[in-house]
Amino acid sequence: MTRPEVLQDLLRRGAHGPRGAGSPGGRRDAHGRRRRWDTARRRPPEVICASVLALTSLEAARIQMAVSLAFHIVFASLGVGLPLMLLIAEYRANRTGDAVWMALTRRWARAFGILFAVGAVSGTVLSFALGLFWPGLMGRWGAVIGLPFALEAFAFFIEAIFLGIYLYGWDRLSPWTHWLCGWPVAISGAASAVFVVGANS
Repeated sequence: MTRPEVLQDLLRRGAHGPRGAGSPGGRRDAHGRRRRWDTARRRPPEVICASVLALTSLEAARIQMAVSLAFHIVFASLGVGLPLMLLIAEYRANRTGDAVWMALTRRWARAFGILFAVGAVSGTVLSFALGLFWPGLMGRWGAVIGLPFALEAFAFFIEAIFLGIYLYGWDRLSPWTHWLCGWPVAISGAASAVFVVGANS
């Protein structure tokens, strides 16, 4: 049999199951009712992965790219918007001396540090996926989209440097100096978004 025929046969056997102890035409329970075939428990491993094997390389690449993008966009969106919220909250804390605003700023800063780290890793995966999954695209248009991606990398490093200063500068810098160190983080995050959207355009 050809490969598609083998996959169809595996799926058909997994859907209906062999006739016997657990099949619809097999044993009956104590009340005389037919036992239902438990496909989730009795399906052999080759049937479970048959539908996955039926995917073409193009479909698998599209699915992987979609999953990676859907995961990364959550952290990228928070990475662009949260620094501005940090600046506003810290400004209110420095201006009014309110301990609630300062506690909120510190908590958001810790959360942003984690989100930035996860977003950086997922973004690196995407950059490798572009070259591995779509070599034809990168070979033809790599010189065009390479410039905005290079600028985005430059903005990313600026954001990472000043984020480190911002996170480790608590109680080491003056309040307003610390607040000013947050501005490059917000500006670089917004610039990264502009450069990536420019590459996608």
